[in-house]
Order: sequence, then C-alpha cells, then structure tokens
Amino acid sequence: MSGSFRFTNADVLIEEELQRKSFCFENGLISDLAEIEVDASGYWILPGIVDLHGDGFEHHLNPRPSASFDIILGLRSAERELSANGITTAYFAQAYSWEGGYKSPSYAKDFFNALCLYRKDCLTDIRAQVRYEILMLENTSELISLIKAFDINYLVYNNHIPVAQKLWKEFPERIEGWAAKSKRTGSELMAVVNGLADNGSELKNQLSLLYAELTKIDIMIGSHDDSSQAERSYFNSLGATICEFPTSIVTAEYARSIGNPVIMGAPNVVRGGSQSGSISATDLIMADLCDALVSDYYYPALANSVWTLHDKDLVRFERAWGLISLGPARALNLNTKGQLKIGYCADFVVMDPNKRLIEATFCNGKPTYMSGNFASKVLEKNI
Repeated sequence: MSGSFRFTNADVLIEEELQRKSFCFENGLISDLAEIEVDASGYWILPGIVDLHGDGFEHHLNPRPSASFDIILGLRSAERELSANGITTAYFAQAYSWEGGYKSPSYAKDFFNALCLYRKDCLTDIRAQVRYEILMLENTSELISLIKAFDINYLVYNNHIPVAQKLWKEFPERIEGWAAKSKRTGSELMAVVNGLADNGSELKNQLSLLYAELTKIDIMIGSHDDSSQAERSYFNSLGATICEFPTSIVTAEYARSIGNPVIMGAPNVVRGGSQSGSISATDLIMADLCDALVSDYYYPALANSVWTLHDKDLVRFERAWGLISLGPARALNLNTKGQLKIGYCADFVVMDPNKRLIEATFCNGKPTYMSGNFASKVLEKNI
C-alpha cells in the first residue's frame, strides 16, 4: 500500500481539536488531494507518536542478562512492537557506559553499525540516542567518531555512579543483578564504580573537552535525572538544553525558566508514580512543567498515558496526545513531525476510540502496522 489516499468520515486531530474531515496523503506527505478513497467512519486519525527516549528495545536484543541475540533480529522484533503501539519516530537510547556488557562502548559501536544497516529496510523512523556516562576512562575521540560516522543527532549526559553507590549500601542484590549483565560480581562492578568516583574531578575535565568537540557537530544534547538546580545549570553550561527526567519540581521549574524542555516517562503516568521513587510525572504535567512524555522502558505506556490523563479528568485527550507527538517533535526540532499539517511527513495512527485500540500506523505514508476492521476496509479496496 503506497501512493495517494483519502480517508473520509474520520475525526482528525488538528491543533488540539478532533475535527470531522477527510485526511489525504500521497508520496509520503500529508496533502490536500488524493486518488483512492477509504471510509474511516468511527475512527480517529492522530499524529504519529514521537518517542525521544526508549530502551525497551534492549529486551528484544538481550532478553536475559546472559542471553543475547543477533542485533538485526532484535531490531526487527523491536520495530514490530513500535509500530503496534503507534510509534512512528523512535530514539533508541543506547548506553555508552562503564557498566559493560550491552551498555559498553564496544557494544554501542556494534549496535550503531547494525542499526545503520537495518535502517535501509525498516519503515519506522528509528534513530539513536547516545546515553553517555560522564565519568568514563575511555578517550572521547572514539565516541565523536561514532557520532559522525552514524549521523547521531542526540546525546544525553548520564551519571549513574551515585545511584550505584547508594544501591550497594541499601540493596546489594540489585547491584549483583546489574553486574551480571556484564558477567561480573557486585564487588567487581563496585570496584570500577568507586575508582571512577575517586577520579571524578579529572573525568569531568574530560567532559568539557567532549563538549568542545560536540559544538562542532549538529547534535542535540540533554541530561538525565538532574537532581537540583545546580546540576541542571551545570549540564546546561555543557550544551544540555533538554532536561530529561528531573527528580524534583524545583529542577523542572528551573529548566523551564531557562527555556529547557522537560521530558518525563510515560510509565510514570500509567503506574501512578515513579518506579524509582522520584517525582510524579503527573504532578509536573498538572503544574505545566512537562513538555513531552517518552516510553522509557515500556513502549505501550505512551498511548496509555494519554488515556490515563483523560480518564482522571486531568488533561483533555486531544491536548494530552500532544505530549507524545507535537511536544517531543518540538523539543528536538523535528520540524515536519508531530502534527497533521499539509506538507508534513505522513506519520499518523488510526485508532478505534471505543476499543481504545490502534488499528493502523503509517510512517511516511506507508503502513507499518494494520489490524482489525480498519485492515478489512483497506483490503476491500484491493490495495
């Protein structure tokens, strides 16, 4: 199915309003004219979901700490999950970390290479986000080379050293599980962690050198889990204009005051709070301090977070959908995504609002997922 299509009698989400009108697309773009007509009565047509941070793909590549699979096979499986959940643009958050295993620099290189090969055939717009651990012994020149070679346009600063040290004191069994991913014991992993912490000041100087190189590249930068205004200010001074998962309302307020988009996890909304005990994403949304929601570790949470906000009478469905489409597109300057406007990419989903099911996902005008009665309607056209 490709070419020129008109879906009629659907409710189309335009500028935070569902409007009963025809929706046309051809040659991968939203248009005002089309050839083949399909009756979409009873359906909603919504902008495709833009996911700026998701590591759910890891479950497809490494379903168990000691069981890894071919990266291409895992990417193929992950793309199926994306499309079934209405995600048309996805940033796979690949770690570049001291953690080892599938979060190591060597694995990241293999992953980026495989993703580059896979993208030649995939329909979903899958991109890479580098989750860079700021306290690393590795020379940053290799990372810069990877970013340039694979045209990576999003990097996020992370610092999991304090988290690891806290867990080792309070929940050592969780560190043992963490260490198992790189075939180490908890003690072995913590020896690495404590060694990096002891050299923190010197390694932060290396971070400044990395930022100097990043300024020469067209790349967006964010920081993850900022815990204070001072931390947000520090990372902002290193080019991190996106505040990803702030852990306090004060941090989010400061980020907003300096024009930094605030990103939170959709699972936080669906579950009613943070799994790590941090601030509630819903509280930030109600305080108008959240610009976008992301899948984090669970892709189905994106669409379901919108229904959660709607059901609790907190945010209208139409406005809430913007948190997973227009909001993230604007945060990362994806200027032809996130809205259903003529000339924009034909990235959209077809939803049965009664069943709350996505029955079709289109990326660049091509179906990546189709099921249910809507699939039958399309097949009736002998397409």
